[in-house]
Amino acid sequence: TLEQLAKAEEFLKGIMAKGGKILMVGTQPAARDLVKVLAEELGQFYVNERWLGGMLTNFKTINSRVERFKMLKADKAAGRLAKYTKKEQLLLEREIENFAIVFSGVENMSALPAAVLIIDPMVHETALREATRMKLPVVALVSSDGDPDAMAHPIPVNSSARPSIIWVLEKLKLSLKNVKVEVAAPAAVTAVPAK
Repeated sequence: TLEQLAKAEEFLKGIMAKGGKILMVGTQPAARDLVKVLAEELGQFYVNERWLGGMLTNFKTINSRVERFKMLKADKAAGRLAKYTKKEQLLLEREIENFAIVFSGVENMSALPAAVLIIDPMVHETALREATRMKLPVVALVSSDGDPDAMAHPIPVNSSARPSIIWVLEKLKLSLKNVKVEVAAPAAVTAVPAK
């Protein structure tokens, strides 16, 4: 576990150092709040309520729904929903609430992530399948009933026990929180002597 965790940490550090983003997925009750806290602390994306099919493989369509969610939130904040009837306002409020459940952690994800971190790929088979199909590297907490060959960086651990999830995510947080994004040095401009 420690050996695989160290490899995963180095891999994720490399992604973050290059400015890449990680999508963290954990919708089971034992991981839901932990994934959200870790992703927010590290400035990454997360899905902790429900994985929406096509989130990676049908990204363009999903992104258009995210844009509608952001527009509705902005309209609500600006008081522009008042022009609708009470029934229409209620329907729009419900739409915002439903969108919030699915899109809160990915509303600023304008492109596919560089990697996906999955808590228990047995629970999140669709997320793993979509990431694999899109050729995105996957880091996953895998129990003994999972297939470690299905992902690039498996971390063998009891992925359904909250204490073990906490332990792994704490290690990742300590390792990743001080990663500095590499800024490409501007190319030196050489002056051409005048003739």
